[in-house]
Amino acid sequence: MDNVENVCVGSIDSGILSMNWSPDQEIVVFVTGEKKIIEMNKFFDVLNEIPIDVEEFGEDVQVNVGWGKKETQFHGAGEKQLAKIKIDKTKIKLSEDDDFKIRISWRGDGEYFVCSSVGYEGKIQQRKVRVYNRDCILQSTNEIIDQLEHTLCWRPSGNLIASSQKFAHKHNVIFLERNGLKHGEFTIREPLSTKIIEVLWNFDSSVLALWMERYDDDKQVKESVVQIWSMNNYHWYLKQEHIFNKELGMVSSIEWDPEKPLKLHIITTKYMYLQYDYEWLIFSSTFVSENDPATVIVIDGKEVLYTPFRYQNVPPPMSSFKVNLEENASYISFAPINIGDDFCVLLSNNTAQFFKSKVNNKPIEGPSLIGTIKLPGKNIHYRQLTWINEDTLIAISHDLNVVNNIEKLLCIKIKYEGNEISIVKISEKSFEDDNNRIVRLICNSSTKDILMESTDASLYSINIDENLNIIYKPFEECLQLNDICPWLAVTYIGKEQKTKCVIGLTPRNRLYANEKLIVSNCTSFYIHSDFLIFTTLTHTARFLPLNIPFDDFKINDDGNNVSNIFDESIRRIERGSKIVTAVKSNISLVLQMPRGNLETVCPRALVLMKVRNLLDKYNYKDALIICRKHRIDMNILCDHNLEKFIENIEMFVNQVDNRDYFNLFISGLKNEDITKGMYKIKDYSSNSNQNNPLGINLKKKTENKINKICNTIRKTFESIDKIKYLQPILTTYVKSEPPQLEEALYCIKSIKANNQPELADKAVKYIIFLVNVDKLYNIALGLYDFELVLMIAQHSQKDPREYIPFLQNLQKLEPNYQHFKINDYLERFEKALKCLSISGDQYFNDCLEYIKNHILYNEAMKIFKYDEDKYKKVLLIYAEYLASYELFNQAALSYWMAKEYNKAIEYYQKTGSWREIFTIATSQNYNKEKLDEIANNLIEQFQEEKLYEDAAYIYIEYLNDPKQAVIHFLKSGKWLEAIRLYNKHHLQKELESQVISMLISGQSRLITTIKEYMELYTKQASRLVEIRIEKQKKLESGEIFKLDERTLDGSTNNNNIDILPDTMSMASKFTGFTAYTLANSLMTAATASINTGKGGRKRRKLQRKMMKGKKGSIYEEGYLINSLRKTIQRLDDIHDNVKSLCQALLQFNKVEAAKELQDIYYNNAIMIIKPQIDQIFIPTPVPETVEQIRARLMSSVPIAAPTIQEEKPKLIKNENTPLLSWPFTMLEKHCPNPKELTEKLKKKEEF
Repeated sequence: MDNVENVCVGSIDSGILSMNWSPDQEIVVFVTGEKKIIEMNKFFDVLNEIPIDVEEFGEDVQVNVGWGKKETQFHGAGEKQLAKIKIDKTKIKLSEDDDFKIRISWRGDGEYFVCSSVGYEGKIQQRKVRVYNRDCILQSTNEIIDQLEHTLCWRPSGNLIASSQKFAHKHNVIFLERNGLKHGEFTIREPLSTKIIEVLWNFDSSVLALWMERYDDDKQVKESVVQIWSMNNYHWYLKQEHIFNKELGMVSSIEWDPEKPLKLHIITTKYMYLQYDYEWLIFSSTFVSENDPATVIVIDGKEVLYTPFRYQNVPPPMSSFKVNLEENASYISFAPINIGDDFCVLLSNNTAQFFKSKVNNKPIEGPSLIGTIKLPGKNIHYRQLTWINEDTLIAISHDLNVVNNIEKLLCIKIKYEGNEISIVKISEKSFEDDNNRIVRLICNSSTKDILMESTDASLYSINIDENLNIIYKPFEECLQLNDICPWLAVTYIGKEQKTKCVIGLTPRNRLYANEKLIVSNCTSFYIHSDFLIFTTLTHTARFLPLNIPFDDFKINDDGNNVSNIFDESIRRIERGSKIVTAVKSNISLVLQMPRGNLETVCPRALVLMKVRNLLDKYNYKDALIICRKHRIDMNILCDHNLEKFIENIEMFVNQVDNRDYFNLFISGLKNEDITKGMYKIKDYSSNSNQNNPLGINLKKKTENKINKICNTIRKTFESIDKIKYLQPILTTYVKSEPPQLEEALYCIKSIKANNQPELADKAVKYIIFLVNVDKLYNIALGLYDFELVLMIAQHSQKDPREYIPFLQNLQKLEPNYQHFKINDYLERFEKALKCLSISGDQYFNDCLEYIKNHILYNEAMKIFKYDEDKYKKVLLIYAEYLASYELFNQAALSYWMAKEYNKAIEYYQKTGSWREIFTIATSQNYNKEKLDEIANNLIEQFQEEKLYEDAAYIYIEYLNDPKQAVIHFLKSGKWLEAIRLYNKHHLQKELESQVISMLISGQSRLITTIKEYMELYTKQASRLVEIRIEKQKKLESGEIFKLDERTLDGSTNNNNIDILPDTMSMASKFTGFTAYTLANSLMTAATASINTGKGGRKRRKLQRKMMKGKKGSIYEEGYLINSLRKTIQRLDDIHDNVKSLCQALLQFNKVEAAKELQDIYYNNAIMIIKPQIDQIFIPTPVPETVEQIRARLMSSVPIAAPTIQEEKPKLIKNENTPLLSWPFTMLEKHCPNPKELTEKLKKKEEF
């Protein structure tokens, strides 16, 4: 700096009264001695120069838009009369505390600045606040404010300008809007003699600092005061106060840090520099007890606001109780005694006041003062005070008289003497680390730990020996955190092997458990008795159980997955919410919204944990009430431990003892173990997702759970008091699977029979509430109990003029026929037929008609199987019924059973069932002429239908004509069977030339067929290769088929999207698949879709396009694959025919013909196709939803994308001949040597 030469770039002759740089350091504004504003850039080039004192209001002058006069507007309760009072401008004056200085303040974004100066309004001096834009153009001037003072600071967020105003009876900090209008105020809690020097906003606009001076009776400055204020829910709280006396030096300057919002810099007149770092703390009791009232205390100057959230949630700024103090509070510590609700308040004058809680009294009472102690030392600043046991406290202090002082730990032992407290002994211990300071001091009564954190994130454990000596040493469980954590807590992690763990939250939202990072987006946390609860920047509350091993104490997802609505470990909350407290051993979580209001929620994690704990203690009543209140599925009451629940069901009944609760529980039962599905305890282990990688909610069916519980609890009800628990008993009958409604009605009837008609009447009304009345009416009618029917009908909306005559007519009938009529009315046709069958022979014709009308043939055969005549008539009408639907085989069988043989043969002949026909004919001893007639008729029929094989069998077996049999076997392609008969009956002379001719003709037809198949196969396989090469090129170039630009057939019609699978999300429909890979899935979806509804015609049209496989369309690949599969299957189908024909040709020494056929089929077809099958039929991707893709990619275990394997045709599937029997070696080019034959035997090749 010694070599730097100062250069004067300009001067202001009249002097500088005030100046201020813009936040971006680009513009500086001066106020000169001539009361002019000069605006310069960073190079000190003058941009604008204007006078301050002007009469105009500015560009934002208010305009009357015709909404009425100011006097008629709403001004708030009690303010209407004040609004009518006109301000006398001649009486406006300056505050006696005004320093007449000019002040400038910029808005946070640098677009506007405000200037406060004293000027003349006529002959009267007034202070004016004027707002200018960045171009130094006047925007507005404040409204007339009496005794407006010199303080000025524009809130960086831009909505308010802070200043002060002094009245005869109060001193206010006021706020102005940019348009100059007043907008809010609060009164400082100081004597009127106190003077406000400055007001300063911190850079995130959350805190307002007031620099003030207090005066004594001689109007001399007594001390300087810096107060820290914050606003919540439209109330201003005094949070901290720092007092500086003349001995230490008065405050000469204060400034907020431009980077850390809660860091304050102070310089005193004694040239002392002080730096204060603040953090937001919630003073809540941490004592773990079932009776913990979850007290939270808020500091507000000389008052602390006390609220026990177990009993009340009072919206701030109100509270359950207000506790008055001697001085302004600065810190609060809860005692580890009396359920952890007694507390001590550290005051700004270094005194501590002790209070005893009375929240457990009924009614609840506010805390009472136990006593007050004065902490030792002069000019000592105490900033934290921790109550570690009933009579011992630890405080952090530093001596303001010493520069670069070392902080000290003070251990204070106190004694209770009636209503007073006194200090018995004090010991101190210096924190011997010049480079670090103490950040936090916490005490956990559950773990018996006193922890201290330093600014290098080191943790120390503090012990107090018998002589009150303070001993601190590194904390063994966690020597050092990864970062400074202003918010700390200690707890145990794990159930069997407990690990002591420090939970810390950094200002950068990183939450640690010892050195382990839990999340990096945490905004607040709280240690509940069962969970670590924390909120995140993604507006969720997370619940991490404390009973899991420390190694698994982590979050297994990204914190954003809330797709599973039954995941109890995560809950959506309002944006910006933070935890205030959670009621330990209970279900309440108190959150504070950004605007300040409080909300008490009952997260599912806390509710379910409470329910499970109650069930473990067999406290069924409280568990049921909680489930009912918070809409938890009551199946958890039994599914938590089904065996114990069944065993203690009498205890359950005695505890609950409420019919409505029982009805609610029973009606909600289901055959599903919800503890394995909906309310499954989350697994936090590292392999928790391996068994279910896609996070599917698996449901475990519990067979007969409903019936088991209903039967057991019904017996318990009946054994205790059948009348008292009548409604739950009826509910068990209705809930059973299937419902036992008949038993329920008999139960009601028995009650009426016991001379309790009123109770029976109520029971009927109740069961009608559970079951549809028409269904009950029908069931009662089906019981043939007219008394029950009348009971139900009287409570229904049925017309008595209809059902009474109906019932009277039924009662007149004979019982069996009456039952028939009832069952027919109820459409119980099988029962009706049974009743009608026993009503008498006079009703048999009615039976036959009833059987026909309701298709009851099978039931009728069971009923009449012991009555031969009736059974035969039933068979005859059944045969007619089957024949009408062309089920000729079954009709013939029915006629056969009815001994109508001619009819049976007639219908068997329609289906060509010649074996059955000859079975009947021979069993009935038909003569030869009749048999020959039947055989000739069948042969004629088979020849017309080209069923030559069947005709051949008739020729040989029933007409004894082997010559025609051989010819027909050859026509049917049964070459070997034809040659067998040919040789058996010595037909060489008669048929040799004809047989050889037919064999050669068959060989020629097969060769033609094989060539046609192979020509089609070669053409389609070549085209498939071209398509896949083209597809691969598009994939490599990144070209993806876009369904939103053109649809699947290349047109612009988007209606084809209807055939996409319902399980495919929109994201997966339009991204990630090429046209060709998606086409195969779409063809399957379209083929399987049902062509009904509005889109049926469009689907059928699209399906026709798919089946055509137009060249160039995205369906072509799928079409070719299906077509190739069919071609291969056709080649496989002719395998037996080719093989047998080759063998037949060899038997007639037609080696060349056989060789040609085998070579074309085996070498030119099968051996070409077989190696290509794996290349043709490849797996295709399965469409996935977005949730499935995310779960697969985020899984800790690699999971391959799901695919569908195309079904491969098998070659040769009908080969059952011994090894090496096909192909024939004598037809190959050379005979294989023994070595080749041995290799074939080893490999066991299947052809």
